[in-house]
Amino acid sequence: MEPIVGRQAQIAKVLSASPPFRPNTARPFAPYRMFSVVLGLIFLTTAILKSRFIGTAFLSPLDLTLTASIELLLAECEFVLGVCLVSGIVPRICWRFTVLLLGAFAVASFYKVFVGARSCGCAGNIEISPWYSLAFNFVALGVLTFWQPAK
Repeated sequence: MEPIVGRQAQIAKVLSASPPFRPNTARPFAPYRMFSVVLGLIFLTTAILKSRFIGTAFLSPLDLTLTASIELLLAECEFVLGVCLVSGIVPRICWRFTVLLLGAFAVASFYKVFVGARSCGCAGNIEISPWYSLAFNFVALGVLTFWQPAK
């Protein structure tokens, strides 16, 4: 057997000094991941329910006349965000957009509470009290503030 010289000797020295190989078993932050999957499934469900009633009075969260194309765009954004949350794609960017979207939903729910609406319109023709929607948005925002994806 030939003696190891030069660069090969340096590599052999580093390899012999390094600890044994252990696969990376670290998992992403589990509470945030579980919450993002649940929230993503909720977004997917409500986006599908909303898209069935585009252009009807069930949507238009601020009682404004939104065109069907804007309502469809909002439902599509919610659907795409739901897919990203469930799949875990770009978690930091999804976290930011989720906080932004939930903040906008909280404002819309607060307005619905203020005007005394019977339903928030957040689930198509299924009537959900704006109080429940407002509470859900605040709880979800609080959880997202406390649990954030790893940097």
